[in-house]
Amino acid sequence: MDVTAFVPVLFPIFSYQFEPCGPHHTGSKLNAKALEAFLRAGAPVKFEVTQRFELQRALSTEVGKPLNSAAKIDTQVLRSALESNGKNAVLLNVDGVTVPDKAGYYVRVFLGKSDATAQTSIDDPHFAGSFGFFTDSAPMPNMPGNEKLGYLVDVTQAVRQLSQAGSLPASQLDVTLVPVPYQRRETAGQTLGIQQLTLSIAQV
Repeated sequence: MDVTAFVPVLFPIFSYQFEPCGPHHTGSKLNAKALEAFLRAGAPVKFEVTQRFELQRALSTEVGKPLNSAAKIDTQVLRSALESNGKNAVLLNVDGVTVPDKAGYYVRVFLGKSDATAQTSIDDPHFAGSFGFFTDSAPMPNMPGNEKLGYLVDVTQAVRQLSQAGSLPASQLDVTLVPVPYQRRETAGQTLGIQQLTLSIAQV
């Protein structure tokens, strides 16, 4: 069967959709026609990083235990960036993530909440997003050993809402990553390993 390249991108409209898990979900279903039009037309994919703040290198924690990193930056810089023209974004770069043998967990991102745990609700205003893995125990052909992944988490909306609520710290923004086990998955002994965390301000 021949399939045009962009068609698989539309599959979620017609078949499976992830359950609501974002920090700003309103409970409404996706507008299929609007989403299809957006996916067909595409959107700008380039952005220019104007400022970059390295948070930490060589991080590791057991699944179920939070991983804390503090950005010692003037958070007024973040406020100014988001309030300037509406075309800036705050991005969390998670680089050099060790690929687990099995996808037994995913990772939630919290801002300004160093006490976040696997039990902290995603409805918490400090929740900024999440990322996960699509792996299994069967080796993939032509896949090099010790594969590393990189993730880009857009935390713009979370930073903006914390700022508007007066909950954004004045001089230090804590970034907490929480590896959360999936239900009925065995995660004993699994760890989350990351080579570098970076917070960036970019023009989009």
